[in-house]
Amino acid sequence: MAVLACPYLGGAVELSEERGLHIPERHPDLLPYWYRIADVLRDPYEVRRSRRFSSAKLFSKWYTEEPTQKHVVIIIMTDTTIAERH
Repeated sequence: MAVLACPYLGGAVELSEERGLHIPERHPDLLPYWYRIADVLRDPYEVRRSRRFSSAKLFSKWYTEEPTQKHVVIIIMTDTTIAERH
């Protein structure tokens, strides 16, 4: 599990092993931008609520300096059942 800082949420975001495996399996186009995940969470251009999940926020950032421009979107789920956990 990786722990990433997220000032917007005022704490840390956990990237579980299961989610770490989900990304290359379901979103292989993100792999060249994997190193951008921490940057998107630290300094997003935009944060929106998910229309599908009330406990989810979409953090996004547009990168123009890449060989091809890329809009990276990271979805963060918050679990409030025991303690607030992202």
